[in-house]
Amino acid sequence: MQTVVDGYRGLALLLVLNRDWLVMLGATVAALASAGYLGCALLPN
Repeated sequence: MQTVVDGYRGLALLLVLNRDWLVMLGATVAALASAGYLGCALLPN
C-alpha cells in the first residue's frame, strides 16, 4: 500500500510540474501571436 501512495505522490508532482510548464508555454505562444497580430495591424503596409 505504501508503494501505491508513493507512486501517486510522484505522479501528482509530475502533473503539477507539467501543468506549470504548459501554462508558461501557452502564455509565451499567446504573447508572440498577439505581438504578431498587433504588429501587422498597426504598421503600414
